[in-house]
Amino acid sequence: MHRTIRQLGVSGLVLLAIAALLVSVWANVWKQDLVVQKLTVHGTRYVLREDIIAAASIPAKERLFDVDLFAVQRRVMGDISLKSVSVRREVPDGIVITVEERVPIAAVMLRGVIYLDAEGFVLPPPRSREVIDVPVLTGSVESSDLQPGTYITRPSLVEALSVVRLARTIDERLYRLISEVQMSGKRGLVFYTAEAGVPVIIGRENIGVRLVNFDGFWRQFVDPRGAGELQYVDLRFEDQVVVKWKNTGVDDQPTDQRGAVQM
Repeated sequence: MHRTIRQLGVSGLVLLAIAALLVSVWANVWKQDLVVQKLTVHGTRYVLREDIIAAASIPAKERLFDVDLFAVQRRVMGDISLKSVSVRREVPDGIVITVEERVPIAAVMLRGVIYLDAEGFVLPPPRSREVIDVPVLTGSVESSDLQPGTYITRPSLVEALSVVRLARTIDERLYRLISEVQMSGKRGLVFYTAEAGVPVIIGRENIGVRLVNFDGFWRQFVDPRGAGELQYVDLRFEDQVVVKWKNTGVDDQPTDQRGAVQM
């Protein structure tokens, strides 16, 4: 009786082994029949999808499981506009490439437009069909400061970019309110608003706090009144925003106003 049970157990194991072998053989044969029919790209906005596909360089009708995913990733990452790339198979017939782009948040005008991301990485010339509307950094820079594929190091440029980056972190609306940041000046950093081109003196210290104060001031006082009446804003004073309003022309008397708004 015990011998019979043992024999059945051995037979069962043999059958399982044969079944596993057959499944493995079938799976390999099945894999050989799968070919790449479609290539899907996710995450593109500034980089063209066709450029990603060209860089991936996957032959038409390539066997799905013959595609070297690491090699594809390496080829696509050759585009310095990309921060990261992942590649995966999608059975039965697809390869999916997901990219994370380096997003331009500021521009410098130097024999053309040169874009920077939030880390100060200098991007190559854009190939996007989309209009890239970002604040412009102005001041003294050299071509050597803005080589694509490198990070900016000039202190004045890094400082000006920090204004844009902090504004974007605080609030998208605040970021969109900035049209230009001057890199240098006796009064420190100065930016100009997209609405009415109002100069805003920000200095060089506690930039994040000053931007928060400015955002609150703009929402409370400028939005209701209109930026057209504002002559300048000075943020260099602790916990207050100093402003000068333009002449309102009431009764032909000078009506320029300079006041400190407590924040």
